[in-house]
Amino acid sequence: IYAILSHFLETGERLFPSISVRTHNLALRHLRVDVGHFLAYGLRVYAYADSDRHGFVGLASARKPTKESLQPYNPPTIPPLPPHKNF
Repeated sequence: IYAILSHFLETGERLFPSISVRTHNLALRHLRVDVGHFLAYGLRVYAYADSDRHGFVGLASARKPTKESLQPYNPPTIPPLPPHKNF
């Protein structure tokens, strides 16, 4: 989530606008955390069971950083989103 939001703040480009990715993290009731569909109203974070199949869920990978690659953390300032309008 941090990388997706950081990329948006630096470039203005929204990653994963029409798909989501399933993470290895577990939410309540042992549901897998999915992240994506980053549209004007914000980045969606939700949970599905491993048995659920959806055409909009893709595959992503990541690697843990080494101690040498870690830099001091300076959290970005995220501007507020405009009010959500129902169409």
